[in-house]
Amino acid sequence: MLLSIAGLGQGVIIKTHYSLGLMGPACCTKPCMMSACETRQTRPALVLLDLSAAFDTVDHNILLRRLEHTYQLGGVVLEWFRSYLVGRRQHMRTSSSTSAPAFITCGVPQGSVLGPILFLLYTADLLSLIERHGFIPHLYADDTQMW
Repeated sequence: MLLSIAGLGQGVIIKTHYSLGLMGPACCTKPCMMSACETRQTRPALVLLDLSAAFDTVDHNILLRRLEHTYQLGGVVLEWFRSYLVGRRQHMRTSSSTSAPAFITCGVPQGSVLGPILFLLYTADLLSLIERHGFIPHLYADDTQMW
């Protein structure tokens, strides 16, 4: 994820960029922002979040739980989504060899009609999370702005 912060420090606009890899569940945006602001003695004016390969980050199990509990889907409808996501495999092919197929546990099919919709359902709580921490959010697909 790329985190960009534009802030005001003694009347000068300061831009800071962080590249956050897969750091586990303890890593979140707010501590990174606060650290950047303390280091540079700035107040953020705008924060841009860009989740790299966003559609590939959707965990199937979490998405299915959200569909069931948050959106109250069940029965045949939930099983249809489960069959759409679970059991998918992929392999890599070069001109001279092909890898063994591997099961995919994350990601929604790109280029599909359902992919963007499932991503938005997966990340819908981000809006309230941002607001709860005192920021004003603007979300468009996988791009997030906070100020």
